[in-house]
Amino acid sequence: MDEQDFKIPPIEGNLVDIVMAIMFRLAGLCMLGLMGLVFASVIFRYFLNSPMIGVEDWMGMLLGLTIFMALPFVTRGRGHIQVDLLVRL
Repeated sequence: MDEQDFKIPPIEGNLVDIVMAIMFRLAGLCMLGLMGLVFASVIFRYFLNSPMIGVEDWMGMLLGLTIFMALPFVTRGRGHIQVDLLVRL
């Protein structure tokens, strides 16, 4: 794997490349939102003694969106984890 395989894709090219680049950026925004929710949940629960209701549901949805929006980018760059024993079969 080269470092070039995992650069942020530009929003140019054919329709598939454009959609993939937009989805990659949306996956990053979902990851930032997920990080913000976890941070806010910890602050509210431990420092303000008031847990936030429904945060776990939102975190599950954002995690699913992050995974499936980044999937085309990882597939195109062949960045999936492979076990050598099974790949050689």
